[in-house]
Amino acid sequence: RRAGFDSVDLSATLRQLHELYAPLAEDKGVRFSLEIAEPLEVRADAGLMFEAMSNLVSNAIKYNDKQEPWIEIGYDDQHPIEFYVRDNGIGIAAQHRERVFQIFKRLHERDAYGGGTGAGLAIARKIVAMHQGHLRIESEVGVGTTFHFDLSESLHASP
Repeated sequence: RRAGFDSVDLSATLRQLHELYAPLAEDKGVRFSLEIAEPLEVRADAGLMFEAMSNLVSNAIKYNDKQEPWIEIGYDDQHPIEFYVRDNGIGIAAQHRERVFQIFKRLHERDAYGGGTGAGLAIARKIVAMHQGHLRIESEVGVGTTFHFDLSESLHASP
């Protein structure tokens, strides 16, 4: 058992994240949906997992220039379980997909798309790695981005 890791219902974490960001999404005209089924117990640090997912959701809201923006968060119940944050935003070109995970590296001017420090994705990747998982990107410029991350089988809570 890892220090700071407890049995956490990540479905509840996703619901909390949705409740937190729904007003901001609504203010920006973003359709924000949550795709989850039953409770999903894993061994994790609840606060860190919330922070990682929060960084992904806030980026999805921020980096969208569509007339009808949307974001979907959820998970695919497979082994290992894979979580995702999917949007129809500006997308990330293939040559920049690793760069976005470098601390303080931004692809746009500092104040473009609402500003930011360029730390959110680096932090999210580090947190997922601390949970023995992997954070990866699927993206097409002008179409959207999906961030996927899995958690190691060894972290799944015992039934």
